[in-house]
Amino acid sequence: VRQFVINISMDSFERTGSVEAGHLALSALLSRGTSADLDQALSVARLVADRDPSGIWSQRHLADVLWESGEKAQAQGVYQRVLQLDAARSIDPLRQLTRPDRELIEQRVSTQIVD
Repeated sequence: VRQFVINISMDSFERTGSVEAGHLALSALLSRGTSADLDQALSVARLVADRDPSGIWSQRHLADVLWESGEKAQAQGVYQRVLQLDAARSIDPLRQLTRPDRELIEQRVSTQIVD
């Protein structure tokens, strides 16, 4: 069933190129948790983030996938961008990160990365 969902969501993303379809494809890919799916999720996350540079969730997904892929220094830069986007939405709290999301991102940004 998961492979079917991945195939459908990836087909939708490839045909439409929509950010929403990209988010669905990411969710499907990340639900299996294999390294091949993580690699494909990173490619999709980069495309979605490029298409939606001011989208807080598009950038958040990219940062999360980078973090899970071990590219933590690069993820920190994207997480900082997410925090900037979040701060810019202070007038509309419903479009902001939740407190737990913000705290997790702040923790990851402040994590000392050791090579």
